[in-house]
Amino acid sequence: MRTAGLSPLAVTLVLGLGACAAGIFAVLAPATQRRAGSDDVEVTALVAEAPAGGSARCQGGELLPRDAAALRISLRSARGPALGVVALAGGRRVASGRRAAGWSGASVVVPLADRPARDVAARVCVTLGASGSRVDVLGSPAAPPAPARMRIDYLRAGRESWFSLLPSIAARLGRAHAWSGPSVAIAVALLTALAVALALRVALAEAREER
Repeated sequence: MRTAGLSPLAVTLVLGLGACAAGIFAVLAPATQRRAGSDDVEVTALVAEAPAGGSARCQGGELLPRDAAALRISLRSARGPALGVVALAGGRRVASGRRAAGWSGASVVVPLADRPARDVAARVCVTLGASGSRVDVLGSPAAPPAPARMRIDYLRAGRESWFSLLPSIAARLGRAHAWSGPSVAIAVALLTALAVALALRVALAEAREER
């Protein structure tokens, strides 16, 4: 039976594409502080208790990105003490920062006052001030003699949307590939657009046949 409008398939396809576009925009548009990197430690347990008063905890095997402006460390406290953070590479300080007392929650963000000029493998040490509540170190336990590890995220400066990061993402897509990053990103975008165009063409052709 012929109908004057689009077929149900065409209507469903158009509505689905519109919903996908709206969902993608809703995810990519909001601006927030983005990560420059992470040690990818899964937070599964309380791995240590650190009383306030000059105690320190160091963790090696960290990769400090050059565009990191702050560290988000998985430390929990009702009223945390002042924090000092130092990143060391070969015994030399490559980054440092401080956070005033009074923070609370399951993580604390420590701005970096100085940063490395390039990505560097480092040992990160956190020193707690004298005043404040007990601090719980959150992270992933390990089988002895390996030490437990705390979660550390490295944050970029300012607030950014995913749209503003598209050039960086495109460049990273090309790493370890023969093509450049932008070329890979453009190829993916063109193939996606081609698939959508073919689907629309099939739906519209079916709609014309039913008229």
